[in-house]
Amino acid sequence: MAIWIAVGFGPFSEAAAGGDLSREAALRRPIAMAEVGGHLYVANQRTGSVSVVDLSKRKVVAEHAVAAHLAGLAATPTGDLLAVDDVRHELIHLRPEKGALWVVQRLAVSHTPVGVVVSADGSFAAVASLWSRRVTLIDLPRVKSGQREMRVRRVIDLPFAPRKMLIVRDDARLILADAFAGRIGVVDTKGGELVAVRSVDGHNIRGLALSRDGRSIHLTHSMLDQDSPTTRKMVFYGFVNSSVVRTVALDHLFESESSEPNPSEPGRASEPGRVGPDTSKRPQTIPIAHWQLHALGETNNGAGDPGDIVMPAHNDHAAVVALSGVNEVAFWPSASKPFERLKVGKRPTALTVSRDGRTVYVASTFDDSVTLLDTQRRTVGQTIALGPHAPRGLTDRGEELFYSARMSLHGWASCHSCHPDGHTTGRLNDNLGDSTFGTPKRILSLMGVADTEPWAWDGSQDTLSHQVRKSLSVTMQGAEPKTDTVENAEAIDSFLRSLPPAPSLRRARGTLDRDAAERGRTIFRDRGCTQCHSIFNGTTNGRFDVGLSDESGWSRFNPPSLRGVSQRDAFFHDNRAKSLREVLRKYAHPYGDVVKREEIDDLVHFLESL
Repeated sequence: MAIWIAVGFGPFSEAAAGGDLSREAALRRPIAMAEVGGHLYVANQRTGSVSVVDLSKRKVVAEHAVAAHLAGLAATPTGDLLAVDDVRHELIHLRPEKGALWVVQRLAVSHTPVGVVVSADGSFAAVASLWSRRVTLIDLPRVKSGQREMRVRRVIDLPFAPRKMLIVRDDARLILADAFAGRIGVVDTKGGELVAVRSVDGHNIRGLALSRDGRSIHLTHSMLDQDSPTTRKMVFYGFVNSSVVRTVALDHLFESESSEPNPSEPGRASEPGRVGPDTSKRPQTIPIAHWQLHALGETNNGAGDPGDIVMPAHNDHAAVVALSGVNEVAFWPSASKPFERLKVGKRPTALTVSRDGRTVYVASTFDDSVTLLDTQRRTVGQTIALGPHAPRGLTDRGEELFYSARMSLHGWASCHSCHPDGHTTGRLNDNLGDSTFGTPKRILSLMGVADTEPWAWDGSQDTLSHQVRKSLSVTMQGAEPKTDTVENAEAIDSFLRSLPPAPSLRRARGTLDRDAAERGRTIFRDRGCTQCHSIFNGTTNGRFDVGLSDESGWSRFNPPSLRGVSQRDAFFHDNRAKSLREVLRKYAHPYGDVVKREEIDDLVHFLESL
């Protein structure tokens, strides 16, 4: 039976009703919103609180602490709220009532939940979990059936880290987008199976919306040309990084549904204690062949890091898109007309449409505010501050710079564009990182980067701030106005040093076999792998020739760290290996020594535990 607990003043206290934090100075970082009963509820990422905006008064009337850290929020058809805590790994059922916010239930879900969506009929919700690469289907309370609590129906393993989701086709299909690269998964919500995996030429999918006729989906994402060098001319015209809305017909998206094994990926037996279908029948990844592309940026006016997209009803506008990297939103009247751009607060990320379709609410994450847009007049209205601002430290300023596309020439890209949330798109970039053009290299993850000196593939950067400054100057061509300053580099350096390593996939899923990992560790040491990849930080400060050359003949590389290596999908400087098993068997890394077949499983298990 559900227990109602009133939310109190402290960040984790649930002792008293009506606790109001709205007058406390803080960096809230709003990340998601939902409208219920004349109020807008805003999930604040950093404070783990929910701000309550009275839409008739257009002001914040309360703020309630509900979690350690919030990453998503959604409303149910009954007027309740569902929030996800990506630190405590929980789905939280909240009930608004008379100005208070009651916690009805907390439910443990897979590691790092970052999003939640609710079916149109209110019977179930889906929770996307980033580092565990899973989606959890949750049966919601139903009065008629007598079910009073949320229950886990199915946990489904995915071949990518999900974030954005969309439920379509009368709640029968769930679409999930890759948080880093360009893959899209389709889940049969009734059978609880992953039935299709598609891919697009792009990355950083941060917006998903159903077209007004219900026949297509719109995706917002970035595109990186892996072969375009980051010269001033190529960056100036948006040839290296660009931003688009991509439209894909649902019929085409779903036509490849199958449960056949993917021949390009090794089969994996179902894990102990796992709920859901056997991942050895993972669908093959098939590129999407038919689409429409709609460019968001233009010469001298890039649109770095497109974010959320919504489709206001009852008006003539096809869509509203958040241009997160340049602090703007774009109105899109129709496919045949250009986007109309408006300035809003710093880093607009989440969009929500009012019930009458006349207003779009914009959550500006770095301004701690919500802006109201008039969809009929296409104008910016009132901006509502969520509370007093706390002073920003060096790391906070570095975070804002990391996500700002204004750091690049004409706003085409930010650091986040190639390193989503500090991780990696997994693609190649020809950026003079090794002092040559024509030699594109894999974009490295920045998670845990503080402990992995020296930096760059050739190990040429002795300090992280020097590497950052070179990226601002050369990769992003941020010289007009000048952004490659010592002060900016030091701030971004401070932010990067705050990023922990990505957790291992096995630890995130709870499938670690400690005996197998220990056997693999022994093999790793006995084979001399620690000469290049120390146990401490997964790398060393030397440069080694392991028989791999780039286009210029360069073969001496600084070893990338192996921490979080299971969260990567391709390996070596040019992505030639598509799995850890290929690294060891097909390419006999290092030095051509083939690992014995009976040792492969344990060695891979150890690497997947890092």
